[in-house]
Amino acid sequence: MMSVSSSSSALLREEGNQIYKTACVEGLSPAIQIGRLQKARNLYYRAHTSDGSEDDKCSAAKNLALCEWRIGKLHIVRKERNENVVHQFKEALKYYQYAFVNGGICKNTTWITDLQLKYTDCFEEFMSFLSDLSIENRIRYLNQVSSLISISELLAKINLQLVQHHFHEGINAWQKGDFMKCKHQMAECHYPLHEGRKHGHEQPDVLQELVVLETDVNMHMCIAESSKARQTGDDLLEKATRYYETIDMNMVWEIIDWYKQAILLARELDIEQEAIAMQRIGRVYAKVLKFKPQAKEYYKRAVQMAVSMAPRTFTTCDWYQECTEMLKEYQEETITHEQEEQNKAKEKIKEEMKDELDQIKKSHERQNNIEFLKYVYNTYPPKNETFKLMEDAEENIKKALQKAVIHYHPDKSEPEKNGMKWKIMSEEITKYLTSRYEVLKFTS
Repeated sequence: MMSVSSSSSALLREEGNQIYKTACVEGLSPAIQIGRLQKARNLYYRAHTSDGSEDDKCSAAKNLALCEWRIGKLHIVRKERNENVVHQFKEALKYYQYAFVNGGICKNTTWITDLQLKYTDCFEEFMSFLSDLSIENRIRYLNQVSSLISISELLAKINLQLVQHHFHEGINAWQKGDFMKCKHQMAECHYPLHEGRKHGHEQPDVLQELVVLETDVNMHMCIAESSKARQTGDDLLEKATRYYETIDMNMVWEIIDWYKQAILLARELDIEQEAIAMQRIGRVYAKVLKFKPQAKEYYKRAVQMAVSMAPRTFTTCDWYQECTEMLKEYQEETITHEQEEQNKAKEKIKEEMKDELDQIKKSHERQNNIEFLKYVYNTYPPKNETFKLMEDAEENIKKALQKAVIHYHPDKSEPEKNGMKWKIMSEEITKYLTSRYEVLKFTS
């Protein structure tokens, strides 16, 4: 025989069922349906909390869950506040959980299977509802619901989504330059990653996704830390150059240390971040320490990294533009310096050759074309032995001058082989030959 309390629970459930059926009649407005469902829910709740058997409590919990679920769906239709919808689904999942956990010892397999299907459908519908909300709200509601799920498959899905959402939020924060938030969001991935693996051991697809996400999370955690280290260096550099009249060398070396830390954290994970940190060190050496060799080296390495990322281009990025502009400036300075050194050396050699150069000048001023050609070829014959004065030079003086310019042209002087003196001599001779040829050409 049934006990009094058990019979009371069964009667309350039966009364609730009758009212529940009236709420499911087609054509009723959502408000009327909700009113009737709430009455049914109150009866199911009394049945669940009465002093009945565990079997009765599980049956009442299943009915309560179905009722709360249906009210939640009607709240969605009526576009109620998100909190109201979430509350109803949480209540439904809570009672499904109770029935699922406690029904194993008092219910048959068919009942448990049907319960599990409804439990899963309710969860999937809740997840569908969350898909239209902001990621921040999805994270908040998923965390609230996770404690109400006892099916491993569903727990694995919840934790997978939590990892995906935290990761997405972290990437968004990183792109906006909020590296601390990015780091925090990546750290928030660790617990759901662990829980997802624990509950998803029979779901290869979920486990595979978690493995990929874990790799991405760890990588972006390092990148976020690298970006934060670089930002710290930037802040200190601005402070050192803007607010202090004299340079604090201890602060300068601290700045470089932050940039080096940024390089180490990004190495083999994000070449661009590594290159930017290299550029920053180059800036410190260039604009604070005024040490060009080191600055040039770091700028050069940053550009090399950028080139290695082809076909990506960075021509519009400030950091890359600074690198190329500073390297161009250093190159021009080097060329200018080398030219000045060459000119100094050249002037010194010219001073040593003063008598010879004066004699060539006098010959140019006093002699006619053929006399000057014979003087040059005899006194300073071309290094290339095949270069000779034309036999009919006097009759073809214009052509002879033209060929002489070619024979003595400085580009053919080969100073590495024939010495700098010969190059200077060639320049002087060519200068006079060219002027004579131009006069003759103009006269003709």
